[in-house]
Amino acid sequence: MLLRKVKALCPSQAVDELTGEAWAEVLADIDYAAADEALISIVRQPLPLNRSRYIEPGHLISEARRLRRDRIERYGTPPVPADLDGDDYREYFTLAREAIGSGAVPPGQPLPPLPELRALAAQRRPQRLTAVPAISDRPGR
Repeated sequence: MLLRKVKALCPSQAVDELTGEAWAEVLADIDYAAADEALISIVRQPLPLNRSRYIEPGHLISEARRLRRDRIERYGTPPVPADLDGDDYREYFTLAREAIGSGAVPPGQPLPPLPELRALAAQRRPQRLTAVPAISDRPGR
């Protein structure tokens, strides 16, 4: 789906039967939602007239990381409840940063308690890009 969207948004982009597999390999550590959000962010950037846009997997990785980093910076240091110690403290801080970075907890919204953060993390387990079908994989092509 992602590669089809890239082709739809960047019609001059070259895509062949190997592109999907290659992109899936490079984007294996990026979840689909983050890659899709990065794609939209990139395409929304102004482009001079008579110029074609080309997107590489590295562009999506960089933009996804930038968006995550920006959300974490805007939120600031997540407050950790005082009643947590050791492992729970580390887990809370890690899950809080993940929730903030993914956009599940927007800036200004309070963080939920640890059990809710765990549930939120379980719900947001990323859908990995295990396959990015090539445009030619569409029925009728």
